[in-house]
Amino acid sequence: MRSFHISWGQLLKRTFEIDTVCPRCKTPLRLIAMIETEDTIKKILSAMGLPTCAPKLWPARPPPSQSGGEGGDWLN
Repeated sequence: MRSFHISWGQLLKRTFEIDTVCPRCKTPLRLIAMIETEDTIKKILSAMGLPTCAPKLWPARPPPSQSGGEGGDWLN
C-alpha cells in the first residue's frame, strides 16, 4: 500500500479556503509554531487587544410551525 502525504497548507486550503501563500512575494508560508496551551493563547490575544473568551452561545430557535399559524413564515 502506498502512503499519501498532504501538506498542512493544502489541508488548510481544502478545509477552510485559507491561502497559504505570502501575498507580497508569492512564496509558500511555513509553519513555525503550534500554540496549544490556553495560557499562551490568552496572553497572545490579550497583547493584541482581542477578546480572550469565546462569545456567549444563544439557544437555537424552534423549528417552523407546521400549521402555518403564528410564526408560520419563519424566513421573513
